[in-house]
Amino acid sequence: MIGSRKVVPLAAALCLGAGCGGGSSSNGSDGGTESDTDTDTDTDTDTDGDTDADAGADAGVGECAEPIDLTGLDDVLPLLGDADDWVFVGPYGWATLPAVTPDLIAASELVLDAAVIALPDWCTVSCRDEVRFLLLGEFDDVAVEGTVDDDYYGLGDRPLLHAQAGASFRLRPVFYDVHPSGYNWVPVLEVLEPCTWECSETEQRCLEDMVCYPAGEEHCLFCELRPPEECACVDVPEGDDCSYFESGDMSYIGHCFDGICVAD
Repeated sequence: MIGSRKVVPLAAALCLGAGCGGGSSSNGSDGGTESDTDTDTDTDTDTDGDTDADAGADAGVGECAEPIDLTGLDDVLPLLGDADDWVFVGPYGWATLPAVTPDLIAASELVLDAAVIALPDWCTVSCRDEVRFLLLGEFDDVAVEGTVDDDYYGLGDRPLLHAQAGASFRLRPVFYDVHPSGYNWVPVLEVLEPCTWECSETEQRCLEDMVCYPAGEEHCLFCELRPPEECACVDVPEGDDCSYFESGDMSYIGHCFDGICVAD
């Protein structure tokens, strides 16, 4: 990510790359390029091997779920749910917050292969039919392996995740709206930093999913779930330029009036 740390859906980066969202405070995403920044990703979460039945149970609003010791992909699959239920996301936001796993703590050095995850039957011609990892944030003990494919907004072809022993991260499964391109949808496992990670000064924690989003437009879209024409005018002076996406290939440019981006 660009900046100190921006854990934000790639949809926000797609939006920024297309020049939408006048007044947004985010610097966007680099499409999951591996980071070699030495960032302390320690959390205060108890990792003493507790195997209570409550491990990984849903947490309340503003709370972190119990972490899960990760030994392989089989530990993750039940947490991801049926891919038919994964949330669709674009530069216009998403209709509901997608599920985020609890903190996953690598029990030993391991490699996860996303390509083995089953996808719905409809994910064929209009959908890339294999899941890929997208690294969001800064890690010194987690990396994704593969190539960048600029045709799909930098989502790339990264089927493998490498985690060092003790590494802590979360996963969020989504379908990215990338049309117009070779596909309409791309299934992705976003790799997020741990639940207790401290937000930067330019970010705001969403208490619903305990993810740090850039304050302003992105927090409005991806946490508050407000309409994109409203989020485009967050922190934007009355009458100033604004823009927003209504769909993956339909955007509007206008001016902010009474907190709404009114198309010209």
